[in-house]
Amino acid sequence: MSFHFYVYRAAEGLGPINRWDRMHAESLGNVEDVMATLSTLFPSLRWKRSELENGAVFWSALSANLPDEPYLDVNLQVLEGRHVHFVVLNKAAPSVMRTIMVAMKLNHVSAPEADALVDPYAYSDDDRYFARKSQQA
Repeated sequence: MSFHFYVYRAAEGLGPINRWDRMHAESLGNVEDVMATLSTLFPSLRWKRSELENGAVFWSALSANLPDEPYLDVNLQVLEGRHVHFVVLNKAAPSVMRTIMVAMKLNHVSAPEADALVDPYAYSDDDRYFARKSQQA
């Protein structure tokens, strides 16, 4: 099963992003700055731009499978004003989430496919399942 983990900054108590009635995540900055930060953390990332028929712009990157760097599959959607609100990780290890959260001062991880908030500090890279964060919303 594929899981996408949305890493972001928002107020406490909002619950998973699939329950929101509007955007609550703060802008993480423009797409170039977010890509630069992620590329500094994980130097083997190679970015590719995609555009959907409706004009939506996405940037995606994969890691190069280097022995000293974790697997990474990242997606960024560009919203109004070239801003990014989420770092979307596919099948990410909790250590990767924690690294990004600390560097970018983010406070939440949502797994919309599971309708859950994730606690990347409550499980290890060796665990088979992610740890759910208690929800207040």
